[in-house]
Amino acid sequence: MNKNQINLITLEGRLVDLTSLLPEDRAELHNLDRQGELLPQMEGLSQRSLDHQSILPTMFIRTKAKNVVGVIACTEHPDFDNIGIVSLYIDIERCRPGTSLEAIFLYINAMFSHGAEYIYCEVLEFNWGMLRIFERGNIKPVACLRKHSYVAGQFWDVYIFTFDKQLWGAIKNIKSYRFWNSLSETQ
Repeated sequence: MNKNQINLITLEGRLVDLTSLLPEDRAELHNLDRQGELLPQMEGLSQRSLDHQSILPTMFIRTKAKNVVGVIACTEHPDFDNIGIVSLYIDIERCRPGTSLEAIFLYINAMFSHGAEYIYCEVLEFNWGMLRIFERGNIKPVACLRKHSYVAGQFWDVYIFTFDKQLWGAIKNIKSYRFWNSLSETQ
């Protein structure tokens, strides 16, 4: 996988579109990151760089009316090649239900298309939104780090989720998950 070959990308969904960030988007990205830093479940979100290339570029999550409602990004695991670590921030006051789910679906599909072999996510135990997304996809945590992360004045469990392209394909084909299937029809 040659990271230098990744150019501007747009991923189109039914509820949202994901668009690569441009240099003129720095101020909006900074504003979203500052909002995310205030949420304990984001664990003090680190500042993102527009210059850093990973499996996929950092992307804005936009409504069909072109309003920015969030940001999704990927970094490669520091110890292993082709393992993508996904981070997502969505301002739930600016979007409708299903936005996070569709954004993750679009982004992870594209990550596997661009050479990711595994996806790795850490989710704090009180981040019910992300836990619900994984539950809807029937993705079970592979580990739980007990009282691992100190956030908002106490230690919390951290759930680890990993999956490969084969498991992701099986998740997309589960017939009982109507929303997943409606999304997979557009892919």
